[in-house]
Amino acid sequence: MTDQTNRLELLHGPDIQKILDREDVDVYGYVLNMPALYFIVGLALVFYGLGAYCWWQTHLTHTVWKALFGTAMLLGGALSVLALYWHHFATTRFLAIAEDRLFVGGKERLWSIDWDLLDADKMGFQQMELSRLRGILNIRVGGQDVRLHLFNAFAVLADIQGFMYAVLSKLESNSP
Repeated sequence: MTDQTNRLELLHGPDIQKILDREDVDVYGYVLNMPALYFIVGLALVFYGLGAYCWWQTHLTHTVWKALFGTAMLLGGALSVLALYWHHFATTRFLAIAEDRLFVGGKERLWSIDWDLLDADKMGFQQMELSRLRGILNIRVGGQDVRLHLFNAFAVLADIQGFMYAVLSKLESNSP
């Protein structure tokens, strides 16, 4: 999706690699919080083990055992999906800054936003979702909502200070 002057574009496939190959682009990737990820995976294994033990000991002869087995397996599956999601997120998503554009997305889809379209309000600094466990900027530009993840319990932007400094510098240089 693009606006009339290509100042806001949603890029796919080879166009993304062209962006990454540009020399004037600074790329900011994500780093996994491995202790949190190991904890979630370990907890999932505990639930899988509880379900297996329940099945092995009771052969699920009563409704209570079937419910316990189902609950344990469901919780183990949910935690596994959570761990896989954030692992995939951290290994495929990135932010990038060029002289003329901000890039938000990943290897499959990437928003390319002209700096002239952005200011502190459109970057979402006033409405920033900020807590001890996560920080998200909700960019609203050109009729689109673009979520920019800074950090959460499982993944954090590798150079968050450098990224924020670069963004604020670009916004300041574009202000009248």
